[in-house]
Amino acid sequence: MVFHHGIGTDLGIWSDWLPVLGPDHLLVRFDLRGFGKSTTPGGHVWSLDGLVDDYFAVADAAGVERFHAVGESIGGTVVLAAALRAPDRILSVTVSNGAHKGAGLGRVKGWRQAMADKGLDRWADEMLDQRFADAAVSAEVRQWFDATQRRSDAAAIVALGELLLGVDLSPRLAGLRPPLLILAPQQSPFIPAETFEAMHAAVRGSLIHRFDSARHGLPLSHGRRCAELARDFIAEKVETQ
Repeated sequence: MVFHHGIGTDLGIWSDWLPVLGPDHLLVRFDLRGFGKSTTPGGHVWSLDGLVDDYFAVADAAGVERFHAVGESIGGTVVLAAALRAPDRILSVTVSNGAHKGAGLGRVKGWRQAMADKGLDRWADEMLDQRFADAAVSAEVRQWFDATQRRSDAAAIVALGELLLGVDLSPRLAGLRPPLLILAPQQSPFIPAETFEAMHAAVRGSLIHRFDSARHGLPLSHGRRCAELARDFIAEKVETQ
């Protein structure tokens, strides 16, 4: 399984998934450029194709030819695009709080101005409550996530947010070949619930699981449950075929 995290976090967001999936799968995680221990090269030009290239490069470096793709937030968009580009390499796709199109995404358009006016720390303050409902995670986990956001590359945050706004995989989505699982937080301030439903409707045979009280930090606030759903989905949709 090859994981792709989203904006403002790092590979640690998958920590609660590892005990559930590790016994049966090789798990490959990495830090997106500009986040965690990964840096952004000078003059780097962001594009969805480039993100997909990086994703497959990680799989290649791990010696993995065919694998289950798991992505959250913009990582969900990337794994969808990867499966559309190279369906023979992707056994299944699990998208957590991710969108197939940027139209309708909330709160992202103002990030560039917010960074310029208030800086990364203020942005991180405002994002934290949008990730987790009250008491959704422990104080320790909340502190970890807060610190991780503050270590992120502000320029990468802005560039990726603006890139996501221009993405639209809708015309190609019906042709998605690998089985698709959608993990849909119903209270995300970024992605309307209708977007998850549209993805589900577009991909024949896809499964959707709705988390009524979850916000945009779903893979961390409900990590073990998400992993269990992914495990069961893979067992039912892929390993029995």
